[in-house]
Amino acid sequence: MATGYTITPELKKQFAASMTGHLDGLEKALLLLEKNPGHDTAVHSAFRAIHSIKGESDYIGIKDIIALTHELETLMDEVRTGKLQIEDKILPLLFEGLDILREMNRHVEDEVYPEQDLSSILEDIAKAVSASGKTEARVKKRPEVNLAAVFARSASQHMEYLRQTAESIVQGGSSVNAGEKILRSLNTLHTSANYAGFTRIAARVKEMKDRVEKVSSVRKNLASWLLAQVSALEKALSETAAKPREKKAAIEYARMLDVLGEEIPVPAEKLDSFLTRTSELSIAKNALNNLVHRAASARVDAKWLNELKKVAAGIDKVSDEFEHEVMNLRLVRINSLFNRLPRLVRDLSRQAGKKVELIITGGETEIDRKVIEHLVDPLIHMIRNAVDHGIEPPSERIAKDKPEKGTITVNACQEGSRAVIQVIDDGRGIHADEIGRKALEKDIVSPRSLEAMSEEEKINLVFAPGFSTAGKPTSVSGRGVGLDIVKNNIRDMGGSVKLSTEPGVATRITLHVPLSMAVQEVLMAEVSGATYAFPFASILETLKVAREKIRVINKEEAVSYYETVLVLKYLDEILGIPPGNQLRKKGPAGDLDVIVLALGSQVIGIVVDRIISREGVLTKPLYDPLAGIKEYSGAALLGDGSIVLVLDPTGMF
Repeated sequence: MATGYTITPELKKQFAASMTGHLDGLEKALLLLEKNPGHDTAVHSAFRAIHSIKGESDYIGIKDIIALTHELETLMDEVRTGKLQIEDKILPLLFEGLDILREMNRHVEDEVYPEQDLSSILEDIAKAVSASGKTEARVKKRPEVNLAAVFARSASQHMEYLRQTAESIVQGGSSVNAGEKILRSLNTLHTSANYAGFTRIAARVKEMKDRVEKVSSVRKNLASWLLAQVSALEKALSETAAKPREKKAAIEYARMLDVLGEEIPVPAEKLDSFLTRTSELSIAKNALNNLVHRAASARVDAKWLNELKKVAAGIDKVSDEFEHEVMNLRLVRINSLFNRLPRLVRDLSRQAGKKVELIITGGETEIDRKVIEHLVDPLIHMIRNAVDHGIEPPSERIAKDKPEKGTITVNACQEGSRAVIQVIDDGRGIHADEIGRKALEKDIVSPRSLEAMSEEEKINLVFAPGFSTAGKPTSVSGRGVGLDIVKNNIRDMGGSVKLSTEPGVATRITLHVPLSMAVQEVLMAEVSGATYAFPFASILETLKVAREKIRVINKEEAVSYYETVLVLKYLDEILGIPPGNQLRKKGPAGDLDVIVLALGSQVIGIVVDRIISREGVLTKPLYDPLAGIKEYSGAALLGDGSIVLVLDPTGMF
């Protein structure tokens, strides 16, 4: 029967986050050791990661994690001291331990933590350790945690800080920020006292917290009262104190609690709420600007209108600054996702019996955390597809005069308001006719439709639901659930997917995704009586171009642009809009409004009827039947209640 452990929710979150970091470090070290078994730095890094998890789990009191990390630490200590060598039997054991610890960590925040059966791996570790000459039995009764001793050691540090702070105030010292710092220590004490079961101490600490929270600053009278309470707490703690089993452990526990007390975490749900408020403020700002514009047209009282304009300008400024700060709060480096890939490639290539090297670049690219969350599934499926279908087995690669080891390259970069993520493999590529044949077999397409398809359209059938080229399902792929998830997930976030391939050489899948799924700055423009939005981050500048300066070069209209040539494209022609009320064609005279876009290294001028204004909008993705139109990335609600389509510059060309 499983045993449950009740843990304070605050400590659960802190511990789970900390353990995730240590496990990531352990995984990185093990992957390095797999390539270079004699890498001393990796050995010590792996040992430190396991040792840190062990110390922190001892405080939390999750005995499964304590037991496993204790044995893994012993195993790594044998490796560290040279008694055991990193070899085929040791590394799989360490990776297995890593995976079990990750699974345990997923349950740390559960209301009741379920006990795991560790007998198999503990026995395997014991055998490995005994092989090094260490004869003591390693499978022991799980160590019990002396919570009283742990609590007494850590709490004494906070008691000393509280006493020193209160004494300083009583003696006339500065009380600036003292209340905030005192509350941090009291919060930590209260949480740990409750968890350790010292209800009387917890009640006294709560009383201290309540008194401090009610005042704006800690004065002498309150400081004197706090001193008396600290003395009473110290007396109560002395009754629970136990001799420390190990000085080093006591220091580690205290350090952990101090870190928890100093941290001010920002929960993801608060950031999401913050972001929602930002979007609402931006929409309200647009509505206000619209009212200002209408008021000006109606010729209302000039003084009142000027006041309204000042208010609107102030809201504009605050809204823009607020939006910028919130967006920066949510930005994280895409390395947080890319760092998970080496282990994934390692496991998949071993299952498939292939040799694969992973190259990662552009990990410093910063993207909204929500976007990264939506990229997890697509990226996993792209990597699976590259390993299973792209990279050939070693014998086949050698026969083709290719290196025995295949290469998968994952890179990221920023282009305007979008991030570009590519997964490239140097495998067998994709053959359009083979894709067409498989699609026919699975009734994904009719013979008549297939006959009318271009080569590119045939290749893009790999994104169809249920499509797979695998002969039979494997542990890696073959069940027809893969690249369609990539397409759907990227579409739902307002992005696009492009696949290019050279049979026998390589396959490249390119994702264009928004840097953020929140408010986006756009430039509104009109063509043929309709309004469209250009992502502002893709715009270099806007120009007025005199008609007489336009020249035809290589059958394309262009104008001189600094020291080069700017090719002109007309938005109505790009979008296939029939001729209508086109302002620019009303007469031969007058200048053309041109929006200059930067698309990677390419610069193109887009001619519109007129440029309207710059606005911040909340973009929503398009769904069927509009989702397949590559020229659009989404739609947005304007301040006057109308809907505008947001253009995707990368899909326009």
